Amino acid sequence: MMADKGLIPPFAMEYDWFYKAGLACYKGAKTKEALQTALAESGLLRMFLLIVALNESMEDELRKNAMEAMVVHCAGWGQDLGMAFLQSELVEDKLKLAAAEALVTAGVFAEGEDIPLIINGKQQAMRVQQVQVTWEPPEEIEAGHRQALFLLKQGKANKAISMLEAQRTGSVIYPPAMLTLANLYRKEKMYEQALPVLEMLESIAPSHPIFLYNLAAFWLGQKNQEKAKHYLERIDPELGNDEFKDKYRLLKLEIETMSYRVFSYDDFLREDIEDKKLSIDPSMARGLRNMPVEWVREACAFWQVECKTRKEGEAALVAVVTSPAPVRRAVLQLTAEERELLVYLLKRGGWARIFAVVRKFGSMDKEGFLVDEPPQSAAGKLWLKGLIFVGRAKIKNRNEKIATVAVELREELGKLLSG
Repeated sequence: MMADKGLIPPFAMEYDWFYKAGLACYKGAKTKEALQTALAESGLLRMFLLIVALNESMEDELRKNAMEAMVVHCAGWGQDLGMAFLQSELVEDKLKLAAAEALVTAGVFAEGEDIPLIINGKQQAMRVQQVQVTWEPPEEIEAGHRQALFLLKQGKANKAISMLEAQRTGSVIYPPAMLTLANLYRKEKMYEQALPVLEMLESIAPSHPIFLYNLAAFWLGQKNQEKAKHYLERIDPELGNDEFKDKYRLLKLEIETMSYRVFSYDDFLREDIEDKKLSIDPSMARGLRNMPVEWVREACAFWQVECKTRKEGEAALVAVVTSPAPVRRAVLQLTAEERELLVYLLKRGGWARIFAVVRKFGSMDKEGFLVDEPPQSAAGKLWLKGLIFVGRAKIKNRNEKIATVAVELREELGKLLSG
């Protein structure tokens, strides 16, 4: 198809067996550069390089090397191929980036010069320039990363993204900061922006288990089981700590079953649930609708009600919270910190902004809300029990993340906790 559309410039093919053509290419090639040139001059081997570059099942590094060999060492033909790839919607974005880098190496474009190409169906420009990658960044880079994390905890994701984007276009790349940026993009559903950052991290450290894990989780979120498996199979879980090994096992299960329980494989995807709309004064029924079915089941177990189906479980929970005896029994099972958080919310009208809750009672950032990995924070424990809900509410024309108690529970909890 690509040849038919003129995307691949024509070239001559030898009338010879493949192995003989390959042997001829090696003759007289005394250096690596001479060998690469000789390989590219063979039509049969040029065809082989095309097959490698265009085969999505091949390793990315092999595909990139094949693209570079053709563009750099096949003179005008290779440069025409690279330019055609940049402007074609038939070529995947990753291969276009490899072509752009090769065109800079070949001297068609200067380092830092705008390179026109089509990305996601739109005409755009990119620049190829050398940057320093460091795991021990200068103080200003590390301070910027810390500030971005602080802004994220305050619910200011857009400001955090802006800070990290500035680092991405700078002369020094700090991989942990770029991983934060990629996950922020995913949290904000900016998937087209997240993927190039994750792929950049992969190019920096192709075997890094955390980078491969996040790429596998990304493709799982995109419902692409084949690509998710591709990255999962490249992970060596023994390179991580016990917590990583547990997350790896969960991710593997999710990919194998494609069951999409978002909270079980990524903290940031759990936050997608926190971002659902919620009134500051929600009913029990409204709050439960924001919870995944697994959480509803856990709440039913806590309140000791039947939950054969989600609908049955929600109805049972709505009914039970209007009875004083079950509420009293529930309060008796709470820890001192959980009771303190409920009192804190009730004294403020039944709700509070989440950043205030986190500051006083601890973050939920690292909690997966699984049955076999229960939350440790007071807010996480109460949420899983259906005693509070978390979501985004409109407050003074701003969408603020809040923690709130269902209206049906407020009066009875107030009585029980007033002493």
